[in-house]
Amino acid sequence: MFRIPSTMGFGVQSPQAYHFIRDVVRDKNRFYLFENNKLSGSKYSRNQRKSILLYYRIVKSSDLKNICICVEHPIVIIENLQSILGDLSFINLENVLDQIPISYSIQSNFHDFEYSFDKIPNIPSQSSVAAVLNNCDLLIMDLSDYWQVVFNIFVRQASRSSILIVQDIYSTPQSLKDWKTICTDNRTGVTFDLYDCGIVFFDLNMYKQHYKVNL
Repeated sequence: MFRIPSTMGFGVQSPQAYHFIRDVVRDKNRFYLFENNKLSGSKYSRNQRKSILLYYRIVKSSDLKNICICVEHPIVIIENLQSILGDLSFINLENVLDQIPISYSIQSNFHDFEYSFDKIPNIPSQSSVAAVLNNCDLLIMDLSDYWQVVFNIFVRQASRSSILIVQDIYSTPQSLKDWKTICTDNRTGVTFDLYDCGIVFFDLNMYKQHYKVNL
């Protein structure tokens, strides 16, 4: 694991990782003042706006068309991103998962968890979630209930250009443990720990490395 201090990414050997740190994570001047002004008067906190602007830079630097949201408060992301990225498709995956009984909020290994998920009566099956994620280029999720199911389905269909953003990776000890599980999964590629969130790429041709970056 590499800890990248408050520089522009100098010392990072991977050209792709260097570009991402310098031109996306750290580039706060390139994106338009117009987008910044749109969020400046919003009702959300400074940290929330900072995250939204990071997501904006990620989308603008990539060829992403369909964004899926699976977090506890999706409206914060959807409202703000739609205000500056109105031409993209946003899907709130929580609408699919809301019917799951909270009593099934269990922590287990991936396969057992998925089996239990499909055996619960009267809820959307994994195929329902998979249908939503089928054309998803960017998934923004947190590590609350059923993240394992969502993560596994997304990973199965992820392409080299897919991106996963994981919110609040330091919110609890369990969240940090779950984030480390994602980082070490052999289906994920280069990962970035920005403290407020984690970012996962899926180009397995790149040398797998984990970076901690001060946003």
